[in-house]
Amino acid sequence: MGMHPSSYLMRSGFNFFIFILHCLTANLHAQVIVKLNTSGYSGQLELSWPLDPLSSRENVVDIYAGKGSAVVQRLEIHSCQSLRIRFLFSEQAFLIKPGLDTLEFVYDGHRKSWWIKSGNDEFYRQGIEIDSIADHALLKMGRPGTASAVRKAKVASDSLRQKYSSLEPCIADYARLTAAFIELSSGVPADSNFIHRAMLGAMRNSMNPAFSTLFHSLFDGGLTRQLKLKSSEIWEMAYDSIEPYAAFKGWLRKNTGIQNDTLLNWVLLNTVLEMQNTGSAPKDEMLDLIRSMKIQLGDPIMIDLLNHLEIRIRFCSRGNQFPDFRFTDSRTNTVIRLSELKGKPIYLIYLPDGGDLLLENLLYLSAFQKKFGKEISFVALVNQSNTKALNELAQQQGFQFHLASYLQCEDFNPDVLESLRIPGYVLIDRNGLIWQNPAESPVTGVEAAFLNLIRHK
Repeated sequence: MGMHPSSYLMRSGFNFFIFILHCLTANLHAQVIVKLNTSGYSGQLELSWPLDPLSSRENVVDIYAGKGSAVVQRLEIHSCQSLRIRFLFSEQAFLIKPGLDTLEFVYDGHRKSWWIKSGNDEFYRQGIEIDSIADHALLKMGRPGTASAVRKAKVASDSLRQKYSSLEPCIADYARLTAAFIELSSGVPADSNFIHRAMLGAMRNSMNPAFSTLFHSLFDGGLTRQLKLKSSEIWEMAYDSIEPYAAFKGWLRKNTGIQNDTLLNWVLLNTVLEMQNTGSAPKDEMLDLIRSMKIQLGDPIMIDLLNHLEIRIRFCSRGNQFPDFRFTDSRTNTVIRLSELKGKPIYLIYLPDGGDLLLENLLYLSAFQKKFGKEISFVALVNQSNTKALNELAQQQGFQFHLASYLQCEDFNPDVLESLRIPGYVLIDRNGLIWQNPAESPVTGVEAAFLNLIRHK
C-alpha cells in the first residue's frame, strides 16, 4: 500500500515549513517584476507575452499609466521568451527570461521607444545587440537569391553564432536561430539538411522568440508549397481514422525528411492550425487527431495549444451552442445577457480599438441595423476601456445597435475568436447556436448570409 505524501514528509524528517517555503520560492522564481516609467506621458499601456510558438495567443496585461506614475507588475514568465510593450501607438519587443529579477522600462517620448535597466543588464544588452546585428545584416544583404546575398548572409550568420556560442543557452539559442533566419532570408534552400542544422538542439526552448520566427519562415504554408499539394489533399493522404496521430506523423516524417520528434510535432500542430483556420479538413477528423495527440504528448505547451484548437474547432462548428456572456450597453448603460436576445438571429462583431477600421465597421453595422433590425440583433464589442468615448460615439452617430466595451464583458470566452488582435465576426441563429464562425465582415458581403439565416427556423 502506498504511503501518503504527508506521512512520508513526517517520517523522513522533512520539515513541512521548509517544504512550503520551497514551493513558494519555486513559484516566485517564475515571477519577473516589471517597473514601467512612462516619463510623464499617460495612456493605455499593454504588456503581452506568447502562450505558444505557433498561434497568436498571448497573455495580456492592460494598464492605464497616469502622468508621473510608476507602474509595477509581477509577470508569470516560465521560459526564455519575448515581452511586448504597446504604448501610445508604439510597439517594442524584448527578450526576457524567468527568475527573480526586476526590470525597469523607461519610456523615451522623443524617440517613442523604451530602454531597459536590470540587475542582469548584460543579458538584455546581448539580446538587443543580436537584434541590431541581424537588422544590419538584413539591410546590407542585397537582393535575396543572388550569390552576393548568400555570401554576405553566411559571413554574418557565422560571426553571430561564434560570438555568442559560449554564453547561456537562451542567448546562444537566440543568436543561433537568428543566424539561421538571416541565411534563410538570403535565399538559401530550406531543404532537410538546412532544417536539421538550423534546428539542432533548439527544441529545449521552443518559446525562444527566434525559434518562432524561424519556424514560421520555414513551415507556414511550407508543406503546400514544398509538396505542391492543396491542404485538403495533404489531409486526405495523411489522415487515418485507426491511428490518427501515428499515421499523420509518419506521413510528415516521410515527406519532409524531419527526424527530430519534437520538431515534427510542432510541424504537425502547425499543419492542424493552418487547416483549422482555412477550414480545409473535416472537423470531426481534426478532433480525432487532436484527441489522439493529447493522449501521447507530454509537453504542457503543446497540450495547451491542442486544447485551444479543440475549443476553436467546436466554436467554429455550425449547430454548437455559442457561450453566453454579459455586456454593458454603452448607449443605455444596461447590463444585457446575450441569451436574452434569443428569438432573433445575432450578428456579433469584435473590433480591436483602432481608428478608421473601427468607425467603418460601426457605420456599416448602423446601416444593417436600419435595414435588418426587425429580423436580426446586432452586437459590437470594442476592445476599449474608455466607455465614455464609446457612449459619446454612439450618441453622435445615432447608433441603435448594442455597443459595448469588450473589457467590461463578463464570462466572454475569447476562444470563440481567432485572435483579439484582429476583427472577428460571428453569426448566431435564433436559438443561440453557431451558424457561421468566422462570418463575413460588413465590407465583404455578409448580407446573403443574413437572408439565409432569417429564413432558417
